[in-house]
Amino acid sequence: MKKQYELITPSWVLKICRKYKHTIKKIILITNLFFVFVFISNDFSLHHVKNINKYGINNKLYQHNIETRYDRILTEHVKHLWKNNFSLEVNTSQKNPSSLKDHVSSNQSTEEIKKTNELITNLSKLWKDMIKNTEEEYNHNTDHMDHKWRDDMWNKQWGKYLDAAHDNINKHLRNYNSSEDYKKDITNKWIQWASEDVEVFVNALKQEWYKNNNN
Repeated sequence: MKKQYELITPSWVLKICRKYKHTIKKIILITNLFFVFVFISNDFSLHHVKNINKYGINNKLYQHNIETRYDRILTEHVKHLWKNNFSLEVNTSQKNPSSLKDHVSSNQSTEEIKKTNELITNLSKLWKDMIKNTEEEYNHNTDHMDHKWRDDMWNKQWGKYLDAAHDNINKHLRNYNSSEDYKKDITNKWIQWASEDVEVFVNALKQEWYKNNNN
């Protein structure tokens, strides 16, 4: 019995966390996706054109509110991380945005810096290709829905998922202690997850859409 207590130590817990760190991050991302689905359910009635009937003589006012809200979202100038290339810089809003880049450069030779930049360029292309393909498929699978609401869900809600994935990839790319192969593998893994999880997101939208249209 004493031996069992000795096995469960802080070092043992830390070892388990390190061993399954990518699985833990994936679980956290899926949890975030769940809350996105909750938002979809709560927010659906605010966008769905069928609900105009509930406003009677205020139909025009309701439609105006939808359009105003949608236009505001598009003009907020929110900088979505997922729309950018990967970078060694943290972000341009920080006081010393190049501090991390300088730190990485000081620990790398000119040849290593060149390879790192090429790697980031190539992985950024893979990421943007994935975004382009999934967005085209998303638009095709949701073409029967109200396009304003559909686009809002992509930019506002799915964008949160993509921001989280983009941020995680960037953290690994900024780690100069990680090998090039590791950075490639972890980036491909996140890209694969995003490609698969968008199907879950689309299915959730479809369920909410059909439910509200059949009532």
